[in-house]
Amino acid sequence: MKQIAAVELERCVALADLLETVPSERFNMRGWVTQLPRVAKKALFGLIEVSPDCGFAGCAMGWAAYEGIFPDFNATTDGGLIYQQSFLNWDAARAVLGLNVNMSHYLFAADQYKVKPTPKMVADRVRRFANKIEAIRARDRRRVAPMPSRNDVEAGVQRKLELVA
Repeated sequence: MKQIAAVELERCVALADLLETVPSERFNMRGWVTQLPRVAKKALFGLIEVSPDCGFAGCAMGWAAYEGIFPDFNATTDGGLIYQQSFLNWDAARAVLGLNVNMSHYLFAADQYKVKPTPKMVADRVRRFANKIEAIRARDRRRVAPMPSRNDVEAGVQRKLELVA
């Protein structure tokens, strides 16, 4: 139960929203950061492009770090992730979203997808995961309301129904 309570639903939804904007050609689930952005190199007073510019490429959590959607969660220059200066790579990904090992592997490991995952596929999985966690939490909140005992029913005690949000 603690594992479900720790999941950061708002962050999961924010990540899914971000992934829906990521171009497929800049998405690679085989590494946190697979390409750092660089500006074009030009020669002869900027008339000839020697080396073209390129943008960022990485996996789902790499994009989250690059775009800075979570505080204190960043991509490192060596292609890793860091969160709050103390969590690295998989630990950083888990800590920022409140996931356990199995949850993070299911969402972000390339081997958990039957085909090469696209940003849309990962976004859909993260969104479904967040919806499932919310449904479990709602069910657990409903269970907290006490059920009438057999003695109450036999004595004709009427319990007041309450709407649980």
